Amino acid sequence: MAARTTAVGQPAIFAWQDRFPYVQIEAVQVTDEGGPGVHGYMWVGSRAVERVNGTWNYYYSVQNLTSERGVGSISIHGLCDPIYAAQANFTGSPHHSVSPYDSTPWSVAVSGPTHTWSTETFSNDPYANAIRWGTLHTFVFTSPQPPAQGTVELGLFKPGVGSSVTTPALVPSHQDIQYPGFCSGRSLPYRPSTSVTS
Repeated sequence: MAARTTAVGQPAIFAWQDRFPYVQIEAVQVTDEGGPGVHGYMWVGSRAVERVNGTWNYYYSVQNLTSERGVGSISIHGLCDPIYAAQANFTGSPHHSVSPYDSTPWSVAVSGPTHTWSTETFSNDPYANAIRWGTLHTFVFTSPQPPAQGTVELGLFKPGVGSSVTTPALVPSHQDIQYPGFCSGRSLPYRPSTSVTS
């Protein structure tokens, strides 16, 4: 294996972009979460990879750099209705055995063009598997629809001013599709699954 240099001072998510230059990474600010002028920061990465059968794998990673409120859900707002996604997967970092925090995988649901993963709400379980300070979760699905610029919405875990923040990302669309009925005319069997790896 070739030796790699250490990127001092960069968030870990940028190693993904270093390996795959077409990864799109966006900074997300949670404004005034610690009071006026005290912001929290996160990074959201997205990547779309075309498969040999003409479908696309979509990858999303969320790294919480300094946000105290954390993330309890992520919604990928596709540009096609419905999104027709399959083989949804979740990957998170299991907490240490003495940690009070839960490591239960997030559940996933599809509603029209929106694909959403979520953990328990703060009111139901303050120790749920949220994306807390210093952690990163990854979300994956397969779609027959090609990518375009769209929106990802992060639902904030802890209560505060505002319930979510949004950022640009690659999402399934009808871009370059010649037939207007494509979005409602193709589908893949939906087989949700979850996994947690260290």
